[in-house]
Amino acid sequence: MTNTIIPENKIKTENKHIDININEDSTKNSQVRLDKWLWAARFYKTRPLARMAVIQGKVSYNGNKVNPSIVIKEGAELIIKLGSKTIKLKITQLTGRRKNIDEAKVLYEELDYQA
Repeated sequence: MTNTIIPENKIKTENKHIDININEDSTKNSQVRLDKWLWAARFYKTRPLARMAVIQGKVSYNGNKVNPSIVIKEGAELIIKLGSKTIKLKITQLTGRRKNIDEAKVLYEELDYQA
């Protein structure tokens, strides 16, 4: 076996090189589940809580009750019931990576809020 130098952004597994980009958002230009987006946008503290809220009908997607695994799209409308509050919003960006509160606010545009 010959010794080869592998660039830092490649991993060698079973004689194959795999490109990895740690700094890029891995969900960019890919599909994002509703429960994962709700968690990333900081509406729920954990993904299981986001999943349960969708299953219990506390989140509607474009006016419909859906499964937590539905793949969401930019421009879709969500209605989220958080306790006595109801938030209507439009999805402006997709991500599956949890953001800090300031970055999470750019993931959606709030259309209506009822306390």
